[in-house]
Amino acid sequence: MHEPNVDAAMYLVKDIFPLILQVVPDVTLKLVGDSPPECVRQLSSDCIEVTGFVQSTAPYLEQSAVSVAPLRYGAGIKGKIGEAMAHGVPVVTTPIGAEGYGVNMQNLLIAKDNEQFAEYVVRLFNDNDLYERIRKNGWQLVYDEYSEHAVREKIISLLERTRLCPVKRISALSRMKIYLKSKLG
Repeated sequence: MHEPNVDAAMYLVKDIFPLILQVVPDVTLKLVGDSPPECVRQLSSDCIEVTGFVQSTAPYLEQSAVSVAPLRYGAGIKGKIGEAMAHGVPVVTTPIGAEGYGVNMQNLLIAKDNEQFAEYVVRLFNDNDLYERIRKNGWQLVYDEYSEHAVREKIISLLERTRLCPVKRISALSRMKIYLKSKLG
């Protein structure tokens, strides 16, 4: 487990999760991550599960109401946030976690401190309109920016602009046929 994730797990359990439990006493927390150190494994309790290595995070995301990433340091786009959004799970994170992922209250919720972080998680449990907006917009952002289709279009555009390689544009229908052929054999 990377050090920023260890710090985030400790911060979440010690400073944020107790605030959530005060309002939603039956909530459970699953800390999913490879090779958690002893300090993280010791966080396990009746309402906190520490999984350690899992083959796939998909089953955990599919069962989750909210994904949280209280990252306080680190750099670059955080894969865990994009993965949650791609599964249609709304995300609450920090300004560090949100780097590259859109706009607060539109694609995800960006909390400035532990009180606001807990407040946002609770709001997602209680405000269905907010929940659906963040869920749908987060999924759309990931699809528009990081899906296979989006990346292919960006590469084609880059090649066309740099003129390193002549690229022949193909129609959307032809692209769909190519895609279906690759998926169906």
